[in-house]
Amino acid sequence: ESLIITGIPNSVTQRDLEATALRIIYSLGFKNISSYEVTACHRLIDRRNDKKYPQKTIIRFTNRKAVEYCLRNRKNYHLIKQMTNLNVRFYENLCDKNDFIYRECKRLKKQKQLTECYIRNGFVKVMIKEGDNPVKINHPDDLYDVF
Repeated sequence: ESLIITGIPNSVTQRDLEATALRIIYSLGFKNISSYEVTACHRLIDRRNDKKYPQKTIIRFTNRKAVEYCLRNRKNYHLIKQMTNLNVRFYENLCDKNDFIYRECKRLKKQKQLTECYIRNGFVKVMIKEGDNPVKINHPDDLYDVF
């Protein structure tokens, strides 16, 4: 139920952060959401402490509809840029384990050991060869069992 948004300027205060995030989501055409469906919205700690880039923002909803809508429509980033003048990106919030698995899969894909890896509903899925059915990876050991 959480969405990570990058590109919201650090000049946006915490008090205005939720309204800004909702305005970004509205600009994609998802009008059926209100602040009552937001359980939390705050900045994430930047471990690199790099002031050059805006901190990531996490917004948590009462249900997953808004997250799914944003992830499905992220090809329409140009609409957000036109309406809000912000260059933002959406990412699915993964637990530490799935984040590790996804980074490992991307490394294997770069080495051409996998043809595809992606995230669907918070889980990492991989395809070994073109045309294979996707395999859900639940644990780092599952990745090595696939080979």
